[in-house]
This record gives sequence, structure tokens and C-alpha cells, in this order.
Amino acid sequence: MLERVHLVVLAAAALVVLGRRSPRVGAVAALAATLSAVPVLLVPRALLVPALLGPLALWLGARGRRAPRGAWPAAWSTLALGLALLGAVGHWLVPPARLVPPTGPWAVGIRDWVVVDSSRAEPLTSDPNDRRVMAVRAWYPVAPAPKGREVRAEYLPHARLAYRGIAESLGVPALVVSGVDHLRGSGRTGATPAGAGPWPLILYSGGFRQGHHVHNTELAEELASRGYLVVGVGHSWEQAVTYRDDGSLLTLDDPGVQTAVSRMAAERGPGPVPTSQELGLLSPGARGERIAAYLAGVPNHQFSASLWRADLDAVLDRVLEGRGEVGRFLQPLADPERLGVMGMSFGGSTAGQLCANEPRCLAGANLDGTQWGEWFGEGFKTPFLYMSQELDTWNDAWYGGAGLDYHRVRVAGAFHGDFTDGFHSTPLTRWAGVLGPIGGRRSGEILRAYVTAFFDRYLKNEPAPLLEGPAPFPEVSHRRGSTSGERHDSEVEEGVLSEPSAPSPPVVARVR
Repeated sequence: MLERVHLVVLAAAALVVLGRRSPRVGAVAALAATLSAVPVLLVPRALLVPALLGPLALWLGARGRRAPRGAWPAAWSTLALGLALLGAVGHWLVPPARLVPPTGPWAVGIRDWVVVDSSRAEPLTSDPNDRRVMAVRAWYPVAPAPKGREVRAEYLPHARLAYRGIAESLGVPALVVSGVDHLRGSGRTGATPAGAGPWPLILYSGGFRQGHHVHNTELAEELASRGYLVVGVGHSWEQAVTYRDDGSLLTLDDPGVQTAVSRMAAERGPGPVPTSQELGLLSPGARGERIAAYLAGVPNHQFSASLWRADLDAVLDRVLEGRGEVGRFLQPLADPERLGVMGMSFGGSTAGQLCANEPRCLAGANLDGTQWGEWFGEGFKTPFLYMSQELDTWNDAWYGGAGLDYHRVRVAGAFHGDFTDGFHSTPLTRWAGVLGPIGGRRSGEILRAYVTAFFDRYLKNEPAPLLEGPAPFPEVSHRRGSTSGERHDSEVEEGVLSEPSAPSPPVVARVR
């Protein structure tokens, strides 16, 4: 619809510019120029300013100056054409944010809570009376609602305030990201859960600093529509969007928080993170010593890894034990015998830590996160999916103990941010190098396909041909098993079981 508006704008303005200087057509063109601001209403509002001020300035100029008959309509329509082009370019560079709807047989319900863990003091603030606070969102299966009766949930809880936290974490003006304050997914607020449960439970943890607990809403809604209960857990003070139960944002103004977050963000460790290629040349004992020595040089990462895992533990205990408002609602929906964990970036590391130490975890997934926390040793046995851009990190050494139940998926053309919701990927963000050339829709399609297949296989015990045969995505390289240990397992690529490809050249991995 919005693209058609732009076509009408361009056609109406061009009629006059090309010689038909009728005042009526000029008026239509001017009106069309104003309408060209409509698409901008759905993108960051900074782009709205020139589209609205242009017609106003032209109208004021026309009133204050006499001109030959027909001159001002022509000038008016010329500016209309310029404004239409401006709106079209803005619409293309930063298109309206939209979430891809889920494809499963169930509709999706959403509930939000704020959990206060009174047993833990908040270590990041300067107030000794503060207690650890975690924002929680659940996505769960519900029966489809009659048309017209759906109340879709905000993408971000307390969205009109929350986008300011995102802007602060990115270091940009709030207007630049204000388009998310209107965004809604497919989930229905407070919908009654479907009665076919209990459902496999998947905990979700987002990324550090720019991340938040709803950063993979498209993935969470897809899983919920296919019969999963997904619970996103926020990590206060170290993510872009965290808040108290009264809706007030937890900002970075506290001196203690500023110190902790800045130390974490600036910490780079004792040189580059060892790669899987480097670690694969060492004996198991030497490999563990090398990893432990590096971890000793990143105490702030280790501190946050422990803190985030404790956040997941606190929410998991409440859900499975039925404690508090969140537990009373979610315990009947959750199957404690089918527990999985997934996370993006630092949250993916948190997923790995929980699966290594929580016997009830049957499967875990890390979406482009470098692993931190307590070294697992060689005994990691939990089925695990590690999806990433084309980087050689040390994660194979952490997850390789799972053998053929370790799935390593590389996505060509993807950058770090492409493992979040696809609407973040725009021509502007790709041009600036923030996100990769693959495009958010494509990377999101790949992400949803592999994560869903993985949990279907390991939490539902259902066939997952995507994990066994040729990848339908040419951008994807899928390997089963580790190449960092003494054993080298086969690789699944283009439908043929072959020996692993040559190791990638060493690169400096992210420390984030």
C-alpha cells in the first residue's frame, strides 16, 4: 500500500513538472507530497521532519510573494516531486519495521512479568538494598482468535520508554530508533493458553548491551506456534531494555552500573581468543589449561556469565516449582522433562553454561555468541546447536564432547546482528556494515528453520531431515561433531557425507 502511495506521488508531481502547469494539478501534487510523509510515519521519526516542513515552507513562501500565474503551482509540484523522492528514499533506506508472522498451527499468546529475586542482592548498583530484577516474557500456544478480536502485544514492553534505552545502548539519538515503539508481533496479550499442553519449555537469553529479552521475537513466536513454551529472561543493567514492575526503566545512570558495564565492554583479554584450529592441535589437558588461562584474564566476562546463569536458574526454578505469579501461570504449561535453552550473543554463552550444569537440560542453542564462563572440560554431552557467521571461534572446544549431537552451522553473508529479528536489517544498516549482505528476512528464515528443526529433534523426538540431509540454503554450511578434539566427525553439506573441510585461517573472535 505504501509503495503505491509513492507511485501516485511521483506521477502527480511529474505531470506538472513536465509542463502541465494547471493550478489544480499543482494542488494535487502538493497534497501528494504531503501524503509522501505517510510511509515515514512508520519509520524513525527523524525522517519525518523534512517531509512535513517542506510543504509548510512552500505554502508560507507562496502566500508571502506574488508570482506570475502558474509559476507557483509549477514550483509547488517541483518541490512535491522532491519530497516524494525523499520519502521514497527514506522508505527504502529504513523501511517500516515488520515482524514475520509464525507459520505453525497454533496462534501465540504473550504474558509479561517482572521477577524480583529477593535472595540475591543486586551487585551492579551502588544501593545495598537493591535486589536482582528480571523482566520475563512468555510466548505460548493458544487457539486462534476470531478475526477482529486480536489484541496483539507490543514488541517491547513499555515500548514508548524502552526504545530510549535501545538508543542509549547504541549511542544514537532516540528519534533514530523510535520506529519500534509502535511495532507489534503476532502474539496476543493475555490470551488463554491452549489446553493441549504441557509443552516443551525453552528458556531464552538475549545479548549484552544492545540486546534484550525479546530480541528474537520472530523465532520465539515461530516456536510457540509449533507447540513450545518459550520464556525470555532479561538481565538487568547489562541490556538495552530492562525495567521494574512499575514500568520504570533501569537506566545506566547509576555510578556502579556505569563502572561495571564499561569494564565489561572494554575488556579484551590477554590477546585474541584462541581458535578451534589452534586448540585442536593441543592434547585435552593442554587445551583445558590454555582455555583456563585465557578465562583468568577476563574476570568481568566471567562475572557476568555467572550472574546471567543465576538469572536463568532463578526463573527456571519459579516456573517448574510454581512459585510466584510467573510460576503459577507457567507451571501447568511447562513439561519439566523436556527443557531446552537458547540465547543470542552473550545469551548464547549463558545457554551453554546452563546446559553444561543443569541435568534437566536436554538441548541448547547458541546464536553467534562466544562461549564464556566455567570451562566445561571434555565431558559436555548435551545436544547443542551453534549457529554463527563465518568465524572460527573456540566454541568447538566447548561443545565438541556432544559428538554427532553437536551441530555447527555457519551462515555466509551474515553479521552478528543478523541473528536477531529480521526487521533490524535495512539497506542503511547493511550499507553501514552493521548487518550483513544476506538480509534480515533471509537470515531469519535460516535461523527459524534450523532452531525449530533442532528442538523438534531433541525435545520432541521428531524427525528433522534438515539436520540429516542436504541444506536447502546455499548460504549454509552444516557440520556435525567437533574439529577441535582428537576425533573428527563427518560434515553434512549438499547431501554428501564427506571428510571435514580444511580448517579456517585464524581470526580474532569477538569478545562480547
